[in-house]
Amino acid sequence: MSLRRALLVLLIANAVAPSPVLPQVLGDRVEANCSFVAGGSVDNGPAAVLCGLPPEQVAGLVKLAASPSAGDRAVLFVRLHAIVPRDSRFPVETVARFLEILHEQPIDDAKLADRFARIAREHGRLVPEIRASPAADPEVQALRDAAAAALQGAPDHDRARAELEEARNLVRAKGVARMPADQAREEADLVRAQARVETARLRFAAAARLHEQAARLLPAEDHEGRAADWASAGLRWTDQGRGFGDNPALVNAIAAYQAALEARTRAQAPLDWARTQLNLANAFYLLGEREPGTGRLEEAVVAYRLALQETTRERMPRDWATIQTNLGVALAALGERESGTGRLEESAAAYRLALQERTRERTPLDWASTQVNLASVLVMLGERESGTDRLEEAVSGCRSTGRARGAASPPRSCCWARAKRGRRVSRRRWRTTGWRSRR
Repeated sequence: MSLRRALLVLLIANAVAPSPVLPQVLGDRVEANCSFVAGGSVDNGPAAVLCGLPPEQVAGLVKLAASPSAGDRAVLFVRLHAIVPRDSRFPVETVARFLEILHEQPIDDAKLADRFARIAREHGRLVPEIRASPAADPEVQALRDAAAAALQGAPDHDRARAELEEARNLVRAKGVARMPADQAREEADLVRAQARVETARLRFAAAARLHEQAARLLPAEDHEGRAADWASAGLRWTDQGRGFGDNPALVNAIAAYQAALEARTRAQAPLDWARTQLNLANAFYLLGEREPGTGRLEEAVVAYRLALQETTRERMPRDWATIQTNLGVALAALGERESGTGRLEESAAAYRLALQERTRERTPLDWASTQVNLASVLVMLGERESGTDRLEEAVSGCRSTGRARGAASPPRSCCWARAKRGRRVSRRRWRTTGWRSRR
């Protein structure tokens, strides 16, 4: 189960709500982690440095950042000055604050660097996004500017939230002379900005609730804006559920995505609809993997297939391949819980389709991970069949994958396939030899 979970590619846009007038298309934003730092998708200053450190060293820095001791603080800054590039986008005091945020959340040491990369990416776009919607009222604008200033240097998220809340109260107080719809939109934008602040410090549940508030504030005719906020609420609930083992958060994510689908139909925005179906499928899968039964996993399969109706290979080949991979993962999870081989066959077929786009030449790492997923399914099929053909195919795929990945040891599915194939061939030889001796 852990192998498939690790290899599932969640094409979730872990970002702020898309602008109502500039809806994002499927697959244009992905989660920031150390893999994306290595690929150049995240500012490669302190994030790249921390991603290159052993987990215990990152944990040591987090411990120093959280310490009330002035001596520990001094040691932290000495170490950070030694490792943070001088031309880094984030100065040392900002990096120290990011490390404090890591201490505020229950995060495994092995995931600290990934979460640091997420914090760095969120803060890299936080201030520009808060300043992106200037207010007509100078007093409201001054409070927005004060919130942005609070996030410079060592970010003070509480102060930024307070400035934005004061701006929101000011909009309400001055709303008597304005059109109700305009007031609601400006207030919703300030709530959305507060959600971005909470996302930047990994408080995903708080961010999700704020996005839900923003969606409810908008006028009923603002279909795009309401759908965007509901979708963003779903993303933050998914972050909370996936990152902290919070199953009720995943239930909330499913409800938020469904609300987004009601606000913005397939006919109105087919690609946004497909993207929301994908995110809904991911939430169903994550929850279904943790729960007994197959109901949630069945829902995930349905939603992935709906997403594929608009995310076609001709229109968006890379995203099509990613969804095929996710579909394969969900079908494999179903097949593992069922006695037959039908779902496993469907899973293998989905992976093979994905490999038509995820070629070794074009995307070697995606090709390798999909090959390993396919090998895992072939091993399960081989366990339920008498021959060795499936196991032979699994071993062949894993061997080429190991070479492509530069792996020091073969993937675990390779080891399973080799061991099972060896035992099965040995039994076959024993039976053949015994039959001949009796003749």
